[in-house]
Amino acid sequence: MVFDIAVLDEQPAIALGISEVVSSRNDLHFLGGFSTVSDFLAKYPEPTNKQNQQITVVLATHLADNSNPLDNLDSLCTLGFRVISYLQPAESSLASQIGKRQCCNQAIYKTEPLTSLVSVLPHDRQLPLHSSENKFSDSARHPHSNHLILSPNERRVLELYGAKGLPAKIVARQLGLTRNTVNTYVQRIRRAYAAQGRAATSRMDLFHRFHEDFPDYEDADVNLG
Repeated sequence: MVFDIAVLDEQPAIALGISEVVSSRNDLHFLGGFSTVSDFLAKYPEPTNKQNQQITVVLATHLADNSNPLDNLDSLCTLGFRVISYLQPAESSLASQIGKRQCCNQAIYKTEPLTSLVSVLPHDRQLPLHSSENKFSDSARHPHSNHLILSPNERRVLELYGAKGLPAKIVARQLGLTRNTVNTYVQRIRRAYAAQGRAATSRMDLFHRFHEDFPDYEDADVNLG
């Protein structure tokens, strides 16, 4: 079975990047990138909700017409489309509201690797979108049964400091944080892992904990320092 994927984002480069990944899969078909919901619906006006359920829409919060992201989500849900919300890290507060929509049980941050997005796209063995077993939660994106629930900034600190091995001062510069804030996040993450019984006292421990919680992450430039 082949599933159709559409991307709605004000930035054409986002759709282009996703299309390249989707095109490498035999079970996915890329419909195109669209800058507004109206543009998308003008080209794919499916007549029934049942047919629309075969189309998954990757929906960014910012579209070219500055429309309300929750209104856009509601419009697509009403028409029966499956939706994956594509969020900026600063928009994590929208996650709980998004999760209340029946047609949308996934949210992915744009800071995550594209492999994370592709991993939640439909495939033959996936549970139906409206199944009560397929709930919207962080555990859907992080398969480790005991994974930490991290804020977007904590996740990025763990990625850059733990997985890539960057010094705290470089992590701070890249994320626009102070070095003290980065160190505070690292200590907080170490304590949280310790509370789970998952040692994180060394940089190598953090490297392993990150890849346990984010198994789809790939980076060829990892430096354990």
